Amino acid sequence: MIEGSPVNVLDYGADPTGVADSTAAIQTAFDENISVYVPAGTYLIDTVYLNNAGTHVIGAGKHLTTFQIKSTSSLGIARKDYGSRPDGTIATMMIGFELSDFGVDITNMPNADTSKGIAIEDGYDHTLRNIRIIDPLDETSSRWGLELGRALYTTSTYDCSIGRLNHKGNIVNSPYNFGTTVTHYKLDSWHVRGRAYQYVSFYMPVIQKDGDKFDLDQAISNWTMIGGDYEDSGNFIRVTTSGSVSNIFTAGNSFNGFKGTLFGGAAGRPQASTIMDEAVPQASRPITSITRAGSIVTVQVDTTLGNGIFKFMAPIAGQFITIAGCGAPFDGFFTVATANAVANSFTYTTPTSGAATGTNGTVTPDWSVGYTYFALGHNNLLYSTSAAQLWNRANQQVSGYTLHNTAALFRGDELGSFAPPASNVCYTSQPAVDNYFPFIWRNAAGTTVGFISCDASSTNYSTSSDYRLKTNVAPMSGALASVMQLKPCTFQWKDGGQAAEGFIAHELAEIIPSAVVGQKDDVWPDGTMKAQGVDSSYVVARLVAAIQELKQEFDAYKAAHP
Repeated sequence: MIEGSPVNVLDYGADPTGVADSTAAIQTAFDENISVYVPAGTYLIDTVYLNNAGTHVIGAGKHLTTFQIKSTSSLGIARKDYGSRPDGTIATMMIGFELSDFGVDITNMPNADTSKGIAIEDGYDHTLRNIRIIDPLDETSSRWGLELGRALYTTSTYDCSIGRLNHKGNIVNSPYNFGTTVTHYKLDSWHVRGRAYQYVSFYMPVIQKDGDKFDLDQAISNWTMIGGDYEDSGNFIRVTTSGSVSNIFTAGNSFNGFKGTLFGGAAGRPQASTIMDEAVPQASRPITSITRAGSIVTVQVDTTLGNGIFKFMAPIAGQFITIAGCGAPFDGFFTVATANAVANSFTYTTPTSGAATGTNGTVTPDWSVGYTYFALGHNNLLYSTSAAQLWNRANQQVSGYTLHNTAALFRGDELGSFAPPASNVCYTSQPAVDNYFPFIWRNAAGTTVGFISCDASSTNYSTSSDYRLKTNVAPMSGALASVMQLKPCTFQWKDGGQAAEGFIAHELAEIIPSAVVGQKDDVWPDGTMKAQGVDSSYVVARLVAAIQELKQEFDAYKAAHP
């Protein structure tokens, strides 16, 4: 292999016109070099493999350089021996692929689940940047633009247009089957699927599919969606296997034009999840029948199917709705009493009673007023300052409680009006201000120590760091030596067996005490474990100081060795 400046695939005989097959030329360039440049043009290929750790493939731009995959291939650009390792066996890990600034045209590949434009597994520290998958996407599309397979860790995508994205681990209990710690920044995608993947993060994604956005299967936990944009119908998150998805966190997402529901599939809302999104405006849905018996109105929503699900999803229990075009006594503003997701129907109650049949009009879910969401540990509580009521996750009113300083804690005037919901999903709306602080934490002296803030487009989670709160400020010294004492490690969680990486809390406390909360081997009064916690943000300052020390040493070395 030749190391150094990127080689040009044209020097190996690749054809940028897309007429001649360039597979052999590009494969040779990949095999003999670490860094490969692919100039503007279209390159017809079958499958090319990334056979060397650290391979860097650079194009002229994702709209200028295109790999066109032949119709006879089910793989475009793939890691060496992709998919050939038997499940549960030890993986040979490859590190450091960097793919940037090119497109992959998978239009001619078979429209099947086994077709993948880019496929990577068994490795870590891979980066995809400014990659564009070309695929005429519609509801029948089955090809995957990018498939992240088994035993894949610490991998990131930046500003990529992927199309259909698959996170495909395997549920066999082995660290070489799960994927973990994958991050997508500004992802433009059509549909996302996940299985046996943990700690997956999406920052400012756009998911465009008319149907379900995230299709999550077995062994999924700790997925985070921040600042995304979701439209059309279907489910925001569809859980296909009951009890297999947990710990989903979403915040700051936009659901403008979204006509579906937040959760669906086998289990509905994932376990132990936190939803901190703003109002979800939803479009009107056509009513096909509406009748009243006594004060109870039964409404049937259009059952036209789209991609195997109802194109117009019925509102869920507890949702605010506006009925229009059905006539008296049906029209008006109501709250859904019960909902049937299978029949796509719901009921609500009118102030008067009597038998009646209405004209088929529309129902519009209305989130202009809604629920206030507040999380304490694993308990979801809702509190109304106007009604002075506290409700728990099971939708039961809580009595016999004492609340301290509720005006400061809950700020009911800012969070809006309250209604006890029949579902577990709650929302808070941002007022029309540039900077909004829905949650502020203060210590016993009344000093702000942390807050969640947001504006029209983003959400921030902050710990107080104002200079007015600090004294004895001095430059950090000895950082490099202390960083060299840190013991980063990989491990498996005893509960669930998920592979992870990080620090052992009490070992980290010996070097950076401020990064650790709690004491080693501590227990609660009832004898149960009082686990230590780690806030890795406190490690950042030490790492920055260590880098600065390295830079000073490097500059001194260069000065002494001109």
